[in-house]
Amino acid sequence: MKAAVAFFAMVGTSPLLRWAQRRGAHAFEVGDPVRVHARHSPLAGQCGKIAEISQEDPYGPYLVQFSSGFQFRYRGNELAPTRNSDSAVMNR
Repeated sequence: MKAAVAFFAMVGTSPLLRWAQRRGAHAFEVGDPVRVHARHSPLAGQCGKIAEISQEDPYGPYLVQFSSGFQFRYRGNELAPTRNSDSAVMNR
């Protein structure tokens, strides 16, 4: 039982867990690294970072900037959190 408690205490520091905990108000924050996981979305499978959040935008609240400089708006269900990588945190 002590091992399980230690394991969960270690998991509590995970960036993915912190993301899941704050998912109630906003799924992401500006600067968070994300991966486009919706198959039919532009740049599917690519990683970028959240550059801006605008809940009133009709195209999607999350403006994602990619390492090439390309920016595109997505909805929360089209994005997944990722771990920090060099390309995702560039110019952060």
